[in-house]
Order: sequence, then C-alpha cells, then structure tokens
Amino acid sequence: MGNRVPWTVMVVDDDASSRELLEAYLQSESYQVVMATNGLFAIESAKKSPPDLILLDLSMPGMSGFEVSRRLRSNPGTASTPIIVVTTMQKHCNMEEALACGADDFLTKPVREEDLLARVGALLKVSDTRKEIDRLVDYLVILEQERQVRRHALSFRQEPGSSTPPAQGEADPGTVLVVGGTPASHSHVRQFQAAGYQVLAASSVEEAWAATARQRPDAVMVDFAALWPAAEGLVRYLSRSQPPVPVILTLPPTQLESRKLPVPPGFFGVLTDDMNPALATGILRQAIWYGRAVRRRSVTTDRSAPREGDQGTGIPRHQG
Repeated sequence: MGNRVPWTVMVVDDDASSRELLEAYLQSESYQVVMATNGLFAIESAKKSPPDLILLDLSMPGMSGFEVSRRLRSNPGTASTPIIVVTTMQKHCNMEEALACGADDFLTKPVREEDLLARVGALLKVSDTRKEIDRLVDYLVILEQERQVRRHALSFRQEPGSSTPPAQGEADPGTVLVVGGTPASHSHVRQFQAAGYQVLAASSVEEAWAATARQRPDAVMVDFAALWPAAEGLVRYLSRSQPPVPVILTLPPTQLESRKLPVPPGFFGVLTDDMNPALATGILRQAIWYGRAVRRRSVTTDRSAPREGDQGTGIPRHQG
C-alpha cells in the first residue's frame, strides 16, 4: 500500500473466533481493524468514525446484518462505504436480499484468506478510484462555474448600479434554507432578505433534515466547508429527491483552488464570500426558478401518467 495511510476495516460479527480469524487475515496486509460485536454498536461506531470498508455478518442476534446494512446506507456518513457480507447463508435469495440492502459483495464461511484479501483490496481500490473521479468531475464543474461567475461579475462591474431583476412571473421570490451557523453569519443573507426572499435557518445538518421534512424550501444554501462530511449526504439527498431541491454551496474562495474537500455532485451552484452580492442573488434566483420549473414539469408529467386501473402499467412515469 506504499506510503498511504492504512485503510481501516470494521469487522462486525457476534462470534469471537470469526472476528479473530478475519482480524488476523487483515492485519497480515497491514489493514487497521476495528471490531464490533453487534449491529447497533457497529452503526454507532461507524457514525463517529466511518471506516474505509465493513465486513458484516448477516446472522447476528438482535439486529440482523440485513438491517445493519440498510441503516448504514441511510446514514450520510456511511452511505458510500463498501460493505462485504460474510455469512454461512448460501441461499440465492439471501444473497439477493443482502445486495438489495446495500451490500457490495459477499463471502461465505469458512472464509479463505486469499478470497477475503482479494475482495477487500479490489473494493477499496474501486472506492478510491470513484472518489478521485468524483473529485475531478466536481473540480471541473466548479472551475467552469467559477469562470462563468467571473464573466458575469465583470458584466456587473461594467454596469454600475445594476441589480438582479425579480423572478419573472413569480409573485413570491421564494424561501431559502441556510444551513450552518446563523443567517447573520453569511455575507449574502442580508442581500437575499433585501430582495424579498424568506430566509430560514438550520445550525446543523440534523436540523436541516428536520426543517426540510416540515417545510420544503425552494432552495438550500449549505456552509459545506464547516459542515463536511455530514453535509455530503444532505446535498446528495436533496439533489436526488423527486423533485430535487436546488442546493447552493458556500465555500471559502481558496476551496475552489485547493480542492481539499470532496464536494459531492448534484449541487446547483457555489457562492464565495468575495462574490458580487448581486451576482450571488442572481444565482439564488436561478436556482429557485429551476426548482420551480422542475416541480411544474413533474406535476404535468404526473397528471399525464397512467393511473392504477388505466391501461398500461399504472405506475406514474416519475417513479420509474
């Protein structure tokens, strides 16, 4: 593994002999091993310190491995962590259920050392490659947006006193949920309020989940640098929900160049503290316009989709 920081593998199994055997195999390749004797402890431990990969036994007392996998996948911090199920179950239906619950691969007991190390090594390399590709794609997206931002900012400077026009055809400018700190801590919030936008506040990602469940905002602005990595799952969820909620990230200006944070795909735009206030408000306006346009299209599609009892599948098109 060269000079790389050793990967951390969590072994989740209620059987002590199985844990010790897997630990010995993994340590022979210099993996750091974390042990969990039950599903609940594994979930809580992974939330606090996500491992690079999880080896999960399916047959455990209390919470089964199937449920553990589902909960890990629903947690933003472990949603993309590779999971290999290790089990004595050999039925095809059990393997299918494990994969449906979020597992990436499976091994049957007794586990052969060469099989374990081959699958663990392959999945970790795939995971690393995927992260690097995501970082590269995100960098290119942000770079292109930054170029557009600079071009638009130049046009604003060339037109003194110019301001962002109100949203066309919208009596209500919209609602934006600001996640991270307080609204007063964001340099652009006063500009949004002055333009007539309703600003809601959530000081943490947990509060943001609750706020979006109570009231769906027109857009969400996330202090990504301050709330990473918890904010990653929130951004992915909102951008992939149906219809999606446009997400605007706030980042320090240096983040656009340093790329120290793995910015998730799916966000609508990026604001920096030194951005022209009118341009920032214009990005918010465009995000809200986009979100409303997608919702209107979704409603139209839903109305035209075949209903249960009609000829066809009876499944609305936007559901697949």
